[in-house]
Amino acid sequence: MGDPGLEHRGAGGGCLHLPAVAYLELAGRALPLADGRWTVIAGWDPDATFWLHADPVPSGPSERWVQDPDDGRWRRG
Repeated sequence: MGDPGLEHRGAGGGCLHLPAVAYLELAGRALPLADGRWTVIAGWDPDATFWLHADPVPSGPSERWVQDPDDGRWRRG
C-alpha cells in the first residue's frame, strides 16, 4: 500500500490524511522503510488528518452541515 494519504502534501493541501481503510489494513503491522528500518502507525486514528501548519486555511465560505439522526446522512443545514 505505499504512503497512505501523503498525496495531499504534494497537492498543496498542507496536511497528511490517513484514510480509515488504510488504517484498518496497516495498524499493528511493522512497515518496512526504504533504508531497511521499520516503522508502525502510532498516534493515528482512523480517518485522521494532521495539519502541517497552525490552522487550516479555508478555501471558500463556510457551510453548515447537520447529520440526520434517523438515517445518518449529512445534509446542508
